[in-house]
Formats: sequence, structure tokens, C-alpha cells
Amino acid sequence: NGFTPEFTKLERTCADDYEYYAKTLLTTVLPNIKPHSTGMVALTPVEKHDIKIWEVQQQYCEFSLSDASAFTYARNPRFIRSNYDELSIIAKRKINKGDTITELVGATYRIEKRFLYEGQNDYSVIYSDRAKSDMLFLGPAAFCNHACLPNATLKCINKKVTGVVAIQNIHPGEEICIFYGKNYFENNNEECNCVTCFEIRQKNSTYTSDSQITDATPESEIDCTFLGNPVIYMSPESATIVGEVYEKK
Repeated sequence: NGFTPEFTKLERTCADDYEYYAKTLLTTVLPNIKPHSTGMVALTPVEKHDIKIWEVQQQYCEFSLSDASAFTYARNPRFIRSNYDELSIIAKRKINKGDTITELVGATYRIEKRFLYEGQNDYSVIYSDRAKSDMLFLGPAAFCNHACLPNATLKCINKKVTGVVAIQNIHPGEEICIFYGKNYFENNNEECNCVTCFEIRQKNSTYTSDSQITDATPESEIDCTFLGNPVIYMSPESATIVGEVYEKK
């Protein structure tokens, strides 16, 4: 359609355009932010679907930073071992139990497993049982941290969009957290550093997080995979997009 993006190169990985915006738009609330994309290779979008992903993620991020947004972003002090800034999602106003947090959304896109590199571009990747494929989870909701006692959960809004719903009343200044899984941080989440485990571990060095997890702890519903979502190909070595970015028919 002749559309030419206003940029020539983005510091991003696997078309994770939200990370690009985390480094640009988020500087309005977090000066000198250093997200994971800081250390990634620069890629140029070449296919219309790649540009579409960029446009959608741009809209998500701008909406999340609007005055109407129920949350804001903050640096997460619990992950000081990381080489990059880790973020937290913080409520700006009261969010009632059962409310859908409109601006806190995400979307998944297929990525070929051979282009995933541990510790480099695999920090926002899930495996979809429905699509039988690795998927990138992109959008503001991807910054929701794990908690063994979460106050929110992921729910499918439709076949393309995942949203966040409060399962407890969330007050201004509280972090919005979801539950990643019972064994996401090693067996029984023994390496968990969520806000609950972090605070208790400061008082009791022998504490393990499995005591916080019960059968009632909600699993987040992240697999809203729509088989029409585009496939993303990326080659870190050549810093170019290889193959085609296409939609399954």
C-alpha cells in the first residue's frame, strides 16, 4: 500500500515492537529506561504484516500511557541482578474485583523456534498448545509480573487479544500481578522473587514459595491464539528478516 514507516531501524527482537516503544515512549515516565531491547540487534520491517504488528503495538503502548489508563509503569527493584531495567505495572486508581483493565492488553504471534536464543530474545515467549507453536506475547500485558498471590489474571478478550482482569480489589500504588504457573520459577517456584516471596524472604531466608500456591491459585489464560496471526521470522546473525511474514489461510 506504499506505506513507509518513519524510522529506518528499530532496536528490537523478533518484531517485539513494544520493546522499541518501551525505550522511547516510556521515557516520558521513566527517564533513561534500559529495557531488554537495548542489547538487541537492529532490524528493519520489510513486510506489510511486520509493519502491521508495529502499528498495533504502537497503539497499545500509546493507549497505556494515556491519562485514561488505569496504570503506569515503574522500575522493579526486586530484579537488581538483571542487566536491564525490569518493569512493574502499578495501578493509578482503584480497580475493582472483576474489572477488565482496558488498557492492559497483549497479543501473540508465532515465531520459529530456531530463532529463539536463551537469555536474548526468549523472555516473552510462550508455547501454544492450540497452535502447536512458540508464540511471542507482546503488549503492555507482557510486563505484568508474576505473583504467587496474584491480584489479576489474563483472560481472552477475543481470538486476537488477551486482557487483564482484576481478581481482587486493586488500590492506587499497588502492583498489578498475575500467576505464571506453579513451576515457572523452578520446581514449586522455589526461585520465585515475586512481591510476596521477596518480602517474606527478607525476614526468613529458608522460606519457599510453594506454601503460597494452592489449587485455588488461578492459572492465567494466555492462550487466545488465533491461527490467522502472522508468523515472525528473525535472524539475529544477519540482522535481517528472512523468509516471509504471512497469515495462515
